[in-house]
Amino acid sequence: MLIENQWGGRGTGFLVFKPDEPGSKAGRAFLVTNKHVLNRQPSLRDEATKIILHLNIRTNSNTIIGRSTSFPTVINNSKSYREHPSPHVDVLAFDLTGLLANNPNIVSQQLPLERFASKSVIQSEDVKIGEEILVIGYPSSLKHKDTNFP
Repeated sequence: MLIENQWGGRGTGFLVFKPDEPGSKAGRAFLVTNKHVLNRQPSLRDEATKIILHLNIRTNSNTIIGRSTSFPTVINNSKSYREHPSPHVDVLAFDLTGLLANNPNIVSQQLPLERFASKSVIQSEDVKIGEEILVIGYPSSLKHKDTNFP
């Protein structure tokens, strides 16, 4: 998903589903991105009031169109996101559960959390701390002309 901060900076994120309990269909949906997408400076991240999400919407005629929506960084006096506690780890996640539940026409695919954050996956893939990763997203903010697909 293409994300834009209120200062015009852009980045990419992906959706992760965390079930309430193993095998449950109920749970929470998180948009995982980098701290620097919200802002490189921690003080400005704290001052942020919104991000712009570039979403895809399924219309009544079953056509997918690109739309953008503002998403608040604070909901009910609490941050709508959490940062990794280490200043050296550039990871941040927004809780989009309410947005997705209240807007079923949003086209989304969510990775189950256990797909990449379980001990068995880490062991089977032989993941080591400090390994490089490849993230496919929106280089130079390029996207399809009618949708928000990369």
